[in-house]
Amino acid sequence: VFDVIPIEFDSMISPGAEVAVVGFPNPGLQGKAAKVTRGHINSITGGYDDPRMFQFSAPIQAGNSGSAVIDASGKVIGIV
Repeated sequence: VFDVIPIEFDSMISPGAEVAVVGFPNPGLQGKAAKVTRGHINSITGGYDDPRMFQFSAPIQAGNSGSAVIDASGKVIGIV
């Protein structure tokens, strides 16, 4: 069970900033406990320089769609 996490879509992110992804990938195989991976912001824009997206290095896998991307202060800054 998790507490409510604040969403901060207008957060100032910068390349190199640490992020974590919290989700429940493939619960049928990996179990129902939350999984956490860590990485860094690689780019503050997505493909074709789309400013609505950003790129990060935290490893994700099938089933992580919809997982929260959290910054170092604990705010949700994106969704996988």
